[in-house]
Amino acid sequence: MIKNLQLDSVGQTGTNILSILNAANDLFDQTPKKQLLLLTDGGDSTDFSEEIDFANKHNIQVFIFDVATEKGSSIPTKSGILSDENGNLVIVKNNPNIKKLSERTQGGYLKYSLGGDELSKFINQFKQLSSSKDTSFIQKKQLFYYPLSLALLLLFFVFFSLPRKP
Repeated sequence: MIKNLQLDSVGQTGTNILSILNAANDLFDQTPKKQLLLLTDGGDSTDFSEEIDFANKHNIQVFIFDVATEKGSSIPTKSGILSDENGNLVIVKNNPNIKKLSERTQGGYLKYSLGGDELSKFINQFKQLSSSKDTSFIQKKQLFYYPLSLALLLLFFVFFSLPRKP
């Protein structure tokens, strides 16, 4: 699903974890045990109790891959650097409180780093906690090219097999 991620849908008004959990719950619908991987800076909230309650109520395990830095940095956009409605620069900084969300939903937490094999360990932890049954995602592929190609080929033969006038 990551390869189908569209960054156009990422809002510029802050991180709303509860709406993400709600969308995940709707997406997974009747799945008994749901797992969600968040790549996030943790947002601005210091209290995730509402999100924890929602996740536990709907059996959602939250795995967090924290991509923010301790120092913080700005967000580049096509038109410059992201700023809020008052013209102040938006600085993305690590929020350590997000770790509680993953811990209290029986998920996992990993802080981004440049070295080591932490990411592969994190992915293996994610795989081990997943259900034993196979999960598959249906990806739609455009197949109209095949009949269209056949029709064009037949049309080509029709035009070139007509008798020519002397």
